[in-house]
Parts: sequence; C-alpha cells; structure tokens
Amino acid sequence: MMESFILEETISNAKIVSGTVSKLLEAMATQFHTQLRANKDIQYKVTVFDLRTVPDIKLWDYIFRIMTMSKWAYRDLIAALVYVDTLINSGIIGGISFHNMHRLVALSIMTSTKFFDDVHYSNASWSKIVGIPLRELNNAEIVFLQSLDFHVNIQGETLQMWSEWISRFADENPALERDSSYMTEDRNQDLREQQTPTDTSDSPVTL
Repeated sequence: MMESFILEETISNAKIVSGTVSKLLEAMATQFHTQLRANKDIQYKVTVFDLRTVPDIKLWDYIFRIMTMSKWAYRDLIAALVYVDTLINSGIIGGISFHNMHRLVALSIMTSTKFFDDVHYSNASWSKIVGIPLRELNNAEIVFLQSLDFHVNIQGETLQMWSEWISRFADENPALERDSSYMTEDRNQDLREQQTPTDTSDSPVTL
C-alpha cells in the first residue's frame, strides 16, 4: 500500500505539495511567533535546529532546491510534518519558527530517505544539498534521531492521513502568503541573545 501511494503521489504532486507544505509550516511559524510576541512569559526554546537569524532563502525555494538536487520522494516531505509534529508534542521544540523550520525540513527529508530507500546519499553529499556544514549536520542528525527516540518508520496509513490533511489545507488556503511582519527588531534581538552563532561559512546556501 505504501509503495503504490508513494509512487503515484511523487509523480503527480511533488511540486504542488512542496509549495503547500512550505505555506503550512510558514503559517505555523507565524502563529508561533505571534504567540511569543503576545506573551513574553513564553520562553523560546533554542535547540540545535535553530539558526541565529532567519535564513534569506524562503522555505519553498529551499525545499525546491533539495527536491532538484536529491532523489527524495513525496513521502519524505510528508514525513517532515510527521516528525515535526512528534517533536512538538514531545516538547523537544516549542513550536515551528522561522529560525528552525529549514533545518527541521532538511533533517526530516534526509532521515526519511535513509530509512525508506535502499540507496541514499552520504552525509557529505547531504551537507552540500541542504547547505549545512558537515560537522553540524552530523551533530544535528544525532540529536534529531535521539529526539524521535529513533522511531522514524511511518506507516502508509499515516502518510495517507497527512496527505489528505495537506490537500484540505491547500483547498482552504489557496492564496496564503508568508506574513513577514511576525519579527520585530526587538524580538529578533531577543532570539539573537539566546542563540549561539551558527557558522555557515562552508555552506553553499545561506542558512
């Protein structure tokens, strides 16, 4: 069941799903940052998945970059939502933010392809694809897997459920745009003070 689902959806909907998932995650990030602005008592939980500042590259462009440079499947992008949802529900991350969603998507796609595919790229190759220095990528991958308690298998029924949910989201939000007003300079300064600088000098993309 899962294999046929993956093949059909990969061929027909990969680009559409990429755009929809990026809009979904950006909507979640906007909502999360709105909550942070409204309630100063909420402490932003900085993790290895966070970048010091919001990346210049938009999420859809980043996903499209990964899609064109690697052989990931539609399944792997759905897996990103499943893994992120698990991390939020377990309290590993406070929520999706514009600081962590790029790395979370990258790690999710990388993890999914490694688990489901017989042949996959080395971390050195993934480092170039996702734009994360190899040492940081290796460390983030370990933390990511530990945070999931190494439960990375996703049943076909779960993939189908999330796929249907994404379709409903796309139907309900056909013109959803990224809210660029979420980050005030004061809030950005707060996050800079909490986070450790990330060296991306070896990165082929700006993260």
